[in-house]
Amino acid sequence: MSTGGWGIIALAMLATTVVGVNPGLMLGISNPGLDYARQVAVPILLKDIKGVNLPDINGDVHTPVGSVDYSISSIQIEDVTLKSSSLVFTKTGVDLGLSGAAMSATAHWHYRENSFPHISDSGTVDISISFSGSATIDCIVDPATRSPQLTMSACSFDISSVDVHFHGGASWLYNIFKSLIEDAVKDALQTQLCPIVKNELGPANAALKKLPMNVSLTHGVVASYALTGNPIVTPDYLVTPHSGSFVPARVTAPCPFTAPVVPLLTTLPRMLYVRSQSHSHRRIPHDGHCYALPFRYVWVTAYEPNTAGWAFQQAGTLDYLVTPADIPASSPVQLNTSTFSDIIPALSTKYPNMNMTVEVIARGAAPANVTVTPAALNVTLFFDLHFNVLTANKTSIPVFILNSTGNGAGNVTCNSSKSGEATLYFDIALLNAFVTVASSNIGPFDVSPLEALVEILIQGAVLPDINRAGADGVAIPMVDGVKLVNPQVVFASGHIRIDSDVVYTPTQ
Repeated sequence: MSTGGWGIIALAMLATTVVGVNPGLMLGISNPGLDYARQVAVPILLKDIKGVNLPDINGDVHTPVGSVDYSISSIQIEDVTLKSSSLVFTKTGVDLGLSGAAMSATAHWHYRENSFPHISDSGTVDISISFSGSATIDCIVDPATRSPQLTMSACSFDISSVDVHFHGGASWLYNIFKSLIEDAVKDALQTQLCPIVKNELGPANAALKKLPMNVSLTHGVVASYALTGNPIVTPDYLVTPHSGSFVPARVTAPCPFTAPVVPLLTTLPRMLYVRSQSHSHRRIPHDGHCYALPFRYVWVTAYEPNTAGWAFQQAGTLDYLVTPADIPASSPVQLNTSTFSDIIPALSTKYPNMNMTVEVIARGAAPANVTVTPAALNVTLFFDLHFNVLTANKTSIPVFILNSTGNGAGNVTCNSSKSGEATLYFDIALLNAFVTVASSNIGPFDVSPLEALVEILIQGAVLPDINRAGADGVAIPMVDGVKLVNPQVVFASGHIRIDSDVVYTPTQ
């Protein structure tokens, strides 16, 4: 069964108990997106109402010709129409409204006189029904699974009129007690409409249970999308706060970063439509194909990549050993003491023509610092470089340690991965590196000529590994059937915002 519009709404309606933690990641749905969900959900709801099974109506009544038993059977709803519908944000979810709804149905009638000569007759009947309705859909957290779930907290339908018209046989007889039949139809409908709305939430809740609150990455690092508070709701949009942090499996030190407060926009910006029709006049077809409309927004603060650096550093995956084989033969600088004869004479004098290794070790609890401005994403990497000399018997002799600070520029893109997941991709380009001597076993030396070598080491050993992870990307939780289309990455002060259209393909 398709998740329908509720599946789209559900992703941005995740709520839980406020824990007072600033989010590192926020997901939002705009009013145009909510209206898109209405255009998808309401026709599905009307289709299910059309499929409702009304029970046969049986009874007996006294008439001018005596007491008769009657029945209205095989009631079949032929059509359901709607003049207007609405879906608006509330403090805890959304309110659905249906106005000017009409339903037409057909049925068979039959009667039999109770007394002799037991005259009987039959014919057909047309039924016209007018109604309106409303429902409030809230989001709660399932106490057993801690997954977000949609629930219907209020529902009411007003059957304003039921009109029956009999055809064939003694239809005049039925017209005497048509009000009894109209009341029976009204009562039967009244008990079935709200359960239909409630049943629509089932597929959406099933999709919500599949949303990963934690995504396992390599080396025991987990990306956490845990909710940190209740939704932020305005008349124009709804935003949900998520942890957006990376957590190592074994935490040996407290995370040195705190998520900043991210200012929300007064209104979410409208993007270009994927298709050229006007949204305000568009009807969404329901033919199993996909439909697109702008409404999805994601805020990613610098807290997320900063905690990633911390988590992978805690997992021990940001340490590298660079050997002579890792340096391209075309490089003017090789890991051999003879390379350093001019800039560090004491090294080549003490260890002539000997190969070297460099241990690149992430420095401190925060080996990377990411800052975001409206113009750029800036990345600073902090590493210690331990230079060692290799003896003939492969013994490693420490000679000096450099503290290195590398400054780079980051780039972020967002798209659907090969598996269809909404994914953030990133890469880093090194701009320059600054080094200082932390310790030396060969006496003092001028470190400035080594900056070019350090840049080669970072570009050749550190960045390729980081950028490979960036090429794999980090998935953004999405409901089944929803994919990003034409996402735009917007840099702002302290955070990145992804504005995107979405495409929704109903799942079966």
